[in-house]
Amino acid sequence: MNQDTFMSREHDAALLELIAAQRISRNAADMMEEAALALMGVNRTDGRCIDIAHRQGRITAGDLGREAGLTSGAMTALLDRMERAGYLQRVRDTRDRRKVYVEPTAKVNALAEAIYGQIGRVGRDSLAKMPLLQMELITRYLRTGAYLNTELTALLRGIEAKPGDPLQNARAFADRVTDRLGALEAGMIAAWSGARDQS
Repeated sequence: MNQDTFMSREHDAALLELIAAQRISRNAADMMEEAALALMGVNRTDGRCIDIAHRQGRITAGDLGREAGLTSGAMTALLDRMERAGYLQRVRDTRDRRKVYVEPTAKVNALAEAIYGQIGRVGRDSLAKMPLLQMELITRYLRTGAYLNTELTALLRGIEAKPGDPLQNARAFADRVTDRLGALEAGMIAAWSGARDQS
C-alpha cells in the first residue's frame, strides 16, 4: 500500500468520524432544546423565533418571519402568542410607525441565562483553553454547515410534495441538489472563507 492510498483511507475515515460526531452532537442539542422548550411551555417554532430575537436583540417582524421561514400570517399569530406568554414584545419604530420591531423580554433574558447560560458556564473554562486556530476552524465549520442547511432547507421547501410518496419527494430533492451542486459548493467555500455572514 502506498502512502497516498493510506492517506486517502485515513482521510475518508476521519471524514466519516466527523459526520458521525456531527450527527451525535445535533441529536444531543435537539434533546437539550426539546427539554428547554418543554420547560418554557412553547413549541419548536416558537422556540426558534425566541432564539432568533434573543440572538439579534432587536429584529423587524418581517425579518424574523423570513429567518424563521414563516408566512406573515403565521408570524402574526406566533407574536400574539409570545406576547401573551411574556416572551417577546412588539415595539414600534419611533421614526416610522409602520415598522414594527420584535424584542425579547426581560423574562426571556432571565430564562436564557438560567437555562442556556449553564452550557457556557460548564464549558467556558475548557473551551477557553482551546488554541485560537482550533476555535476559528470550528467556527468556520459551523458557519459553513449553517449556510448549507439553510440552502438545503430552501430546496426542500421548494419541492411540490406528492402525498403519500416520500421517496419520490426525496428523489426530486436529490435532483435539485444535483442541479445546484456547483452553486452550493461555491457558497460553502465562500462561507468557509467568511465571505457569507451567517449571524
